[in-house]
Amino acid sequence: PKFKEGDLEMYGVIFLGISFIIAGVPVMWSFLLSVLIRVFAQSVSGTVLSSEIASAAEPNNRGEIMGAASAVGSLATILAPILAGIFFGFYAPLPFYFSAFCCVGIIAIVWTKRKKFKELSEPQGDISTPSNV
Repeated sequence: PKFKEGDLEMYGVIFLGISFIIAGVPVMWSFLLSVLIRVFAQSVSGTVLSSEIASAAEPNNRGEIMGAASAVGSLATILAPILAGIFFGFYAPLPFYFSAFCCVGIIAIVWTKRKKFKELSEPQGDISTPSNV
C-alpha cells in the first residue's frame, strides 16, 4: 500500500488539530476553511480508526468490540456539544482550542504506540542458538 495506516492516522489527527486552530480565528473564511480541512481529516482518521479496531479484535468478538467503539463514539457525540457550550460561555474560541489541545494528546498517544510497536517488531536475535558456537 502507498500509505500506512499509522501514517494516515497521524496525519488525520494532525489535520484535525489544525482545523480546530483555524476555526478559532473569528473570521468567516477561516471557519469555512477549517470545515473543509476537518471533513478530510475526519474521513481519513475515522476510516483508519475503524479498520485498526476491527483488525485488533479477535474474530469471534469483533462485532462486540465494534459495537462498543460505536457506543463510545455516540456518547462523545452527546457529551462534546454540552462541554463545548460550557467552554463557549467563557470564551468563544475556547471549544476549538480545547479540541486542538485534545488532538495534541491523541498525537502523543499515537506516537508512543507507534514507537512501542516498532520496538516490538524489531528482530531480537535468535535465542535458540548460543552466540559462542
